[in-house]
Amino acid sequence: MTDFDTVIERRGTGAVKWDVTAPDVIPLWVADMDFAAPAAVTDALARRVAHPIYGYPMVSDSYRHAFCEWQQRRNRLAIDPAWLLATPAVMPAVRAAIDAVSEPGDAVVVQTPVYFPFFHAIRSKGRRLVLNPLRESGVVPAHPGGHAHHHGFAMDFNHLEELFRDGARVLLLCSPHNPVARLWSRDELTALAGLARQWGVTVISDEIHSDIILEPRPFVSMLDVLPELTVACFSVSKTFNLAGIGASQTVVPDPGLRSRVRRVCERDGLLSLQHVLSLTATEAAYRHGDAWLDALLDYLRGNHAVLRTAVANRMPGVRAGAQEATYIAWLDLRDYCAERALSESQLKRLLQHQARVKLSDGVQFGHGGLGFQRLNFATPRLILEEALGRIADALHRGYISTV
Repeated sequence: MTDFDTVIERRGTGAVKWDVTAPDVIPLWVADMDFAAPAAVTDALARRVAHPIYGYPMVSDSYRHAFCEWQQRRNRLAIDPAWLLATPAVMPAVRAAIDAVSEPGDAVVVQTPVYFPFFHAIRSKGRRLVLNPLRESGVVPAHPGGHAHHHGFAMDFNHLEELFRDGARVLLLCSPHNPVARLWSRDELTALAGLARQWGVTVISDEIHSDIILEPRPFVSMLDVLPELTVACFSVSKTFNLAGIGASQTVVPDPGLRSRVRRVCERDGLLSLQHVLSLTATEAAYRHGDAWLDALLDYLRGNHAVLRTAVANRMPGVRAGAQEATYIAWLDLRDYCAERALSESQLKRLLQHQARVKLSDGVQFGHGGLGFQRLNFATPRLILEEALGRIADALHRGYISTV
């Protein structure tokens, strides 16, 4: 079993998060984890590397079944292996889906603040980026056995229907949502499915965080509520810290829609880009990763409790929203900045140059991100506690203009 408290040196390994960050700065920005991958994965990779021939690999039935069995086991999601397209990463698959279901000039809706590569994916395909900003609901309702959380976010269904009525026929959904950490409920997704069905809208659902669920309620896939109009994208990259492996699964239940997505993937060479080691690692993770993931989720819940306590006790003017899913927290510093008349650039300098902690600036996630910072807490607790202490001390001292 992985000891998540172990600090593993990542500098010098070509890790984006660490090797482009100054040596005295703690990086809590890029959304990968500072934990060793499951032993079952590294053992499977070692066995495959020991075989000295690395020729063109095939996507085996065993690979497909491993993924489908995982989804049934973990998420109670029934997927036919025939629905699966093995793709090299989620964002190339998203771009292919955009191409498959829309034409240049068409509107594609996103719900901001949201994972910012969505913006480039839409614009790079010559589509129009249309925003349905999330609504700050104030409270996320309690679920059975849980508690209501303040400062939640909700979909604005009224505005969304206006956009569909005006002609938007594609929605790029983030589920669970990055960066606001919402685990969309079945009721919310059913309402979304009703609108999509009414207006003939295809939903491209990025479900890469679907295994990182911190609430005691299940993840619900768009495949469950809108199978005929959904393209869903999954990956081991977040679940098992395998972002550098390069593998994803694109699931399209509807035969006609799947044929269109497949044609674009074939045109762009995505279905021939499978790497022998990514296939090996992915199958091993899905077959043998349950216990590792259960332990990880417990550790992440503990880390978030440390974060929540630090924010509540040591960071006046800062709020940590509900953490229903993902390992990235969405910190609200708007009150802190307003009280001190801090600009966004001054806040960034305070955190990075005075606290010596690098977070992700909220503004890059689009409308609604101003005054927020995204913090990745998937790191050994010792590192997290040091970073939170630095942030708290810097916020207490306030912005120093000479820095």
